[in-house]
Amino acid sequence: RTSPAGIPIGSAVNVTEDSMYPPYDVTMVWAGSAFGMAWSDRRDANQEIYFTIVSAGGVEAGSEVRLSSSPGSSYDVSLLWNGNGYMAAFI
Repeated sequence: RTSPAGIPIGSAVNVTEDSMYPPYDVTMVWAGSAFGMAWSDRRDANQEIYFTIVSAGGVEAGSEVRLSSSPGSSYDVSLLWNGNGYMAAFI
């Protein structure tokens, strides 16, 4: 987290601790009271998309959800909040 001036607030918060399969293609969107966060990683043998909710304080507020289930790779995720829920699009 950072201030509007770009100054770090507190220390970095890790949402995932898995150094073997670090996340990439990370995207976040503010939903008014929390962030939706989506990313891809290779923990399931191929590249898949995952989602979680992160509180305004930077704490994971729920369990990770796997959004994709492809025999190939899923990547390049985009995330949107429409006022009622999150929408994710990926390749």
